[in-house]
Amino acid sequence: MWTAASLTHNSSLGDMNANIAVGDYVVYGDPVHTRLLYCRVQAIFQVPVVQNQNFIAFASSVGRLNVPYNAATLAQVHRLPRWVIPRARAAIGVIPPFNLAPVLAVLQAILRMNNAVDFAVSDVGAAVTAAAVPGVFGGASVMSGLATVGGTVGAGAVGGILVVAGGPAMAVGGGICTIIDAVEDDETAAVAGKAGVCAGGACGLAATVTSVYCAGVTGLSGAGITSGLAALGGGSLAAGGSGMALGLTACCGIFTAPVIVIGLGTWGVYWAVLISIRSTLFAMPSI
Repeated sequence: MWTAASLTHNSSLGDMNANIAVGDYVVYGDPVHTRLLYCRVQAIFQVPVVQNQNFIAFASSVGRLNVPYNAATLAQVHRLPRWVIPRARAAIGVIPPFNLAPVLAVLQAILRMNNAVDFAVSDVGAAVTAAAVPGVFGGASVMSGLATVGGTVGAGAVGGILVVAGGPAMAVGGGICTIIDAVEDDETAAVAGKAGVCAGGACGLAATVTSVYCAGVTGLSGAGITSGLAALGGGSLAAGGSGMALGLTACCGIFTAPVIVIGLGTWGVYWAVLISIRSTLFAMPSI
């Protein structure tokens, strides 16, 4: 049995150290007992009394293993992808340290998304009319505000609708991406989820324009936008509906819904399709 005093720890042992490092989770093919073991690299050290032989210490489900650190051993060691690490931890009996950062990131993302929803529900109409030229009221005020907002992107009232409706959608999409980054260990799954968010944004944009185009007087003229927003809001105020302001809120929902559905759906479908394949390809025993 080696004592702590007999070990000379070394964090740099040449080119071989580029393959695995202390803290890595690996699968080790034990040639003595002909078995595969999940392991965690605990230490890489030298024992001077054994001709400066390098050794590697594994924590495994069968206890600590000290094996020579050489080419033959490295041929039996493979670093685990991140999505297998929880399984390895369970097999070894390692309790991962609690990491507060992902929790805070998720809570902050939820708060931003909640603020975006509050804006879409309560403040979008007021924000648009605040941008209108002085002295106009009602539907004219909304159209003036949309034209002003849309003018910032060179697209008139239609652009104003997309800017106003796209703001909450972008906030929600950004929140989903933040959550994915915080909780996802698989890079491909994270990319799939974010790609779904982007695709959802494109679909939301198209759905918003189409809804306004078709809901009232067909087209995107002044009359078409006015009647389209009023129709999405349940009808004009004179007809007992909630008018264009609620129509803008509806546009926010139309823009945002595909971001949520397609983004989260793509992320979930990725795992639903591939998790069984991955489990089959990497079916390592948990002994």
